[in-house]
Amino acid sequence: MVKKKEIGIAILSFVILALIMLVIMVFSIILNEVLKNSGIYSVMSAITYVILGSSIGISAGFGYIIAQRLFDALLDK
Repeated sequence: MVKKKEIGIAILSFVILALIMLVIMVFSIILNEVLKNSGIYSVMSAITYVILGSSIGISAGFGYIIAQRLFDALLDK
């Protein structure tokens, strides 16, 4: 029998991860626009790429862990 609590926790974790990624993306876009309007855009534009790259790495790591928990819950009988 599938553990409904484990599946619920995994789906909730995916939703929380998506919200965190959305916040990081919005922050990065706002930072990019602020830097574009200032005179230091050419020097500091790499910061936005570092933030986006970090968020991709974080989401991949947490997504793997959450997916592993979800599949373990689905495969346990």
